[in-house]
Amino acid sequence: MKVMFLVDRYFFLEKQVHEYMKLLVVKTPEQVLHYFEKQLMRYQRLLLLQNLDAYPDSVITSIHYLIKDYSSAIHKVQTYLSYQKELQVLND
Repeated sequence: MKVMFLVDRYFFLEKQVHEYMKLLVVKTPEQVLHYFEKQLMRYQRLLLLQNLDAYPDSVITSIHYLIKDYSSAIHKVQTYLSYQKELQVLND
């Protein structure tokens, strides 16, 4: 049962990761992960370093949504990579 869930989840994540790869024009999931981590750091730094009073609330809210979306994408790619390793071990 666990293996079936793992395989289903893996294929679901694989489709999403391949879509990210196609959109970002990269060849590996690690490159996708690097892109999202870099973007996440950029927006987090923006919130930390800038005076938030200088921006309207709509901009701050948008940045928070971007951070949330990038964090979610990072989690998906990391999970995909861990499932990939786990399935590889099961196949060996």
